[in-house]
This record gives sequence, C-alpha cells and structure tokens, in this order.
Amino acid sequence: MGAKILLSLALTFLTQPCWAAQTGKKAAQKYFVKKGEEGRSTASTSITSAGNYKGLFTLSAGTLFASKSYNWAEQQSPTGWSLQLDYHRRLKSSFFATVYQLEMQKFQTSPREASKLSFLFGVTVPKNLEFPVYIGVAAGPGIFLKQLAGESLLTLDYKGFVGLRYNQDHSQFFLESGVKNHVNVLSDGQLSSWFLASGVAYKF
Repeated sequence: MGAKILLSLALTFLTQPCWAAQTGKKAAQKYFVKKGEEGRSTASTSITSAGNYKGLFTLSAGTLFASKSYNWAEQQSPTGWSLQLDYHRRLKSSFFATVYQLEMQKFQTSPREASKLSFLFGVTVPKNLEFPVYIGVAAGPGIFLKQLAGESLLTLDYKGFVGLRYNQDHSQFFLESGVKNHVNVLSDGQLSSWFLASGVAYKF
C-alpha cells in the first residue's frame, strides 16, 4: 500500500514540470500573438492617420526679384518684400485643397515707396497637405495703403507658385517660389515679378 502511494506521488512529481512547461509555452505564445496584433494595429493607425490633417495655418516672408513694371513706376525693376498669412483647407470631395491668403507687400520704387494689402483665394495640388511638393494658383483684389501719385488704389492680383514642404509632427517648414502680378483697376499700371518665400505652418 505504501509503495503504491509513493509511486503515485513520484508520477505526479515527474509529470508536473512537463505540464507547467507546456502551460508556460502556451501563455508565451498567446502573449506574443497579442503584442503582435497590437503592434499591427498601431502601425495601421499610424499609416491611416498620415496625411489626414484637414488644415494648415502658415506664416511666411519673402522677397521680390526680376520685377518688371509697365506704366506704373519710374523704376523699371522695383524691389520689394512681403509678409503672408495663409489658411489651407483640404476638401474631401475633390483632388485639390483651397487656400485663403492675406498678403502685405512693400515696394521700393526709387525714390518713392508703395505698400499694398491683398486678399487672395486659390487652390493647391495635391490635396494632401503633407505631400512634400505642391503647386498652386491664387487670385483676388488688392488695395494700396500707400500708392504712387496718380495711380489706382485698387488692383487685381494673381499668382502661380510651387513649394516644398518639410514635415514635423504638428508643423512644417516650407519654401515657395513663383510669379505674381498685379494690374491696376482704375489706371493702366502693372507689375510682374518673381518671388521667393519661406515660412512655418501649423497642422490641425
């Protein structure tokens, strides 16, 4: 009788480590499978969220070069600089994004100066506001805060541009260049110039 009890205890002792090892192996497999699923879910969420920002606020400063004036200033190639505030909005139902621009420009038309405020509406392609390269066009009215004598205070402004973006988590640095033009509404003056601008953007 005692021998049977000892034999039963011995068998239990010998089989227990094997069962525990098997249980530990299954637990480890379940753990790593769960972690793998969580990792794939996180990666999928990251990929899905990339490029999902719906808007941008940008602030930039730029300079004018290779300008050409027509019946507007005594100086044929006036210089100048600009400050610009933009609001970009991505549209779900189209392949482009819209942009609203408020631009302040100052012109040096020796020996005088002129300054102008412009309100422009435009579009950019592609609509993904994080894509590293984009192109766009914009147009709208302008009003001279300080104008040359005898020239119209109201203008029609339009521009075409191309830009490069460098993305951070919630911000961007960008470089933009293109050509812009303004035509005086109540007189025959006109200015065409190239511009180069850089700035920062906040993504939301």
